[in-house]
This record gives sequence, structure tokens and C-alpha cells, in this order.
Amino acid sequence: MRGRTRITLVLPHLLIAALSAPLADDASWRETWVTILPLYFHHYDPKVAAALDAATQYSAGAFNQGMGKIVPTFNVVSRLW
Repeated sequence: MRGRTRITLVLPHLLIAALSAPLADDASWRETWVTILPLYFHHYDPKVAAALDAATQYSAGAFNQGMGKIVPTFNVVSRLW
């Protein structure tokens, strides 16, 4: 249980810090993603994470474009009414 508590308390702060600024390069994006990946699983399995990592093509440029320019302007509120 101790490991799960650490993940629960530390990773949300890492997520916020990691996603608050542009990423320098693809290696930084990979490191960030691998670090926060446990947040996406109720029962984290390192083997599944390793398989996802191996199959992922990391692109800091795409991430920075999406999170820095596209997501902040994405708004569908008018479609809800």
C-alpha cells in the first residue's frame, strides 16, 4: 500500500508541473509520459506500461502545439445548448 500512496500523492503534482510548460524535446516528452502513466490506470501494470512505451512515437513538437495552442482555444460550450 505504501507504493500506491506515494503514486497517489506525488504523481498529480508531477502531472501539473510536467504539463505546465512546453517540452524541450521528444526524450523529455517520453520521460514525462512514462512518469505520469500510472495515473491512467486503476491497477498499474509495468509490463503494460512498457508495451505502451515501446509502441509510442513521442513528439514534443506535436504535444507543445496541442497543449500550448490548440487545447486552450478548444471550446464546445455553444454546442451543448
